[in-house]
Amino acid sequence: MPGTRRCRIDIVTTSPGILDSEATGLNETIPGAATISSSAAGERERFGAAAAVASLKRSWAWDESPTIQITFEDGGRAFRLNPVVEDGVWSVDAPK
Repeated sequence: MPGTRRCRIDIVTTSPGILDSEATGLNETIPGAATISSSAAGERERFGAAAAVASLKRSWAWDESPTIQITFEDGGRAFRLNPVVEDGVWSVDAPK
């Protein structure tokens, strides 16, 4: 299709985006973060990639924290997102 662009997204966080006790030194795991690698270059594309990963984590109940921080491996750009489902449709809020 003209005008479309495909981006590859890889979740590169170990321990499926959960900071385990080995990483934190605490007796509990801390959800709420993931690191991804993506060919997306523009801000809008990166937001879309981050939203997709955050929605996947929330929809599979891998992360029930209030917000999920998705960080790009290249450059360190991060988005803090809150995926929600309403009437069977997922959307992503970006709290300020």
